[in-house]
Amino acid sequence: MIMKFNIKKIEKALVYTKKDVHDDFWPDIFSFDDLLKINIFEKIDFNNYICGTPVVIDIPKPTLILRPGHYLDLQDRIYYQMIINEFAKKVDSKLLDETIIFGNRVKDNDGYFLKNGINAWKKFQEKTEFEFNEYPGGFLLKTDITAYFEHINVSKLIDTLNSLGANKDISVLLKNLLNKWTTSGIGIPQGYDASSFLGNVYLNEVDQAMIADGFNYYRFADDIRIFELEEKKIRQAMSKLTVLLRPLNLHLSGGKTQIIQKEEYYSSGMKFSDEIESVNYGIFSGWFIMAEKKLRILWNSAMKSKKLDKTVIKFCLTKFTQFKSIYPLKTILAKNLFDPSFARHVSAYLDLHINNKKVQNALVSAFRNTSYEYQRIFILKSLIKADEAKFDILQIDQEEIFKNGNFLLIGYYFILVYKFGNDGLRSLMKIRFDKSHRTDQKICRYFLIALNSCSNTRKEIKAFFRASAVIKVHLLLYKK
Repeated sequence: MIMKFNIKKIEKALVYTKKDVHDDFWPDIFSFDDLLKINIFEKIDFNNYICGTPVVIDIPKPTLILRPGHYLDLQDRIYYQMIINEFAKKVDSKLLDETIIFGNRVKDNDGYFLKNGINAWKKFQEKTEFEFNEYPGGFLLKTDITAYFEHINVSKLIDTLNSLGANKDISVLLKNLLNKWTTSGIGIPQGYDASSFLGNVYLNEVDQAMIADGFNYYRFADDIRIFELEEKKIRQAMSKLTVLLRPLNLHLSGGKTQIIQKEEYYSSGMKFSDEIESVNYGIFSGWFIMAEKKLRILWNSAMKSKKLDKTVIKFCLTKFTQFKSIYPLKTILAKNLFDPSFARHVSAYLDLHINNKKVQNALVSAFRNTSYEYQRIFILKSLIKADEAKFDILQIDQEEIFKNGNFLLIGYYFILVYKFGNDGLRSLMKIRFDKSHRTDQKICRYFLIALNSCSNTRKEIKAFFRASAVIKVHLLLYKK
């Protein structure tokens, strides 16, 4: 029997998607609020739906290795989530319990599809600490999977879902969807709760086999740990795990695979753990003044380290942003802390101070000096938030914006020009849009936002809708 997607199912997927968009790899100018507040998705026939093609943009990891980030159209995300909703709760209940498989477990209430990932990660860490405290002479295998989402075999994933009770008609829809989004049936889009859930399911056979063989095995997403009292058994576990992953087209990361004991565990990955816990405890308890003092101490300690701990930097920036603190600003500008791998965190913090001329100039300089589109997108998004531009827009090279056709770069640049540029520059952008981008729905939306950001574009907005049928639904939002 073919499942039917009714209004109730669409609305449920929409609720989960609204929560999911706020931690996207790629920053949308409004976090899609302009689209989400119009019930256009209820009018889409999802029972005869043809999905679009993802835009893939590389994201730098802390090692500056690139991973593919997938940008899905919002309606595709809703369709994707709706399919997953049909079997998620049933399938998740058949995975090993949450003392073994910690992350990306289904919540299915309060508007959230997945349970709190931060709490799950904390419990994952606590399990290792418990094992070392109980058995100080034990051995830990600490590893993860190389390019995990990129190597998931779609057919194998579907077989696993079916074995766990997923409706086969729905599985066919999912298979068709993922095959359209992937190359030769390999890989699923990263950065979405639906994909995180599928990633958990994909490793179920490995999980079951490792536990059945008596190993003290546990994992969070693709971070895998095995704790044993004997080094010999740890090495047996690593061999078994390697063999189990091969049929899944997966391999362990050589650079991140370690067999360590208690002293090394606490000296390597836990350098600032007590300080981080202290800050979190202060925030949880409502002692915000104390928490910020602790945060400043942690930040200063991290800055004095020979090698910056990027996890700690991200943590500090996130918390300073919550406190709306000016404390780290001088250091950020002095040290030019614009590492591509934490562009999102730096951008979110600098948004608080974007009317500062030094901040704007630092961002423009970072834009000109980086080769990463990912970083440039966040920089433009921050500059747009300024009340006025205290920099020369012409410092940002137009050809760098348009040469690769990245719709987010182009879209944000249109907004920047219409908000801060002169009439001549706006006219050039209008010509460029008409010539090359009028039929692109994604760029059309950003161009309309650009027009709406300028006080004297009423005629242009009306002319746009007379000339284009691409996204007339936006007339509800952007008419003057």
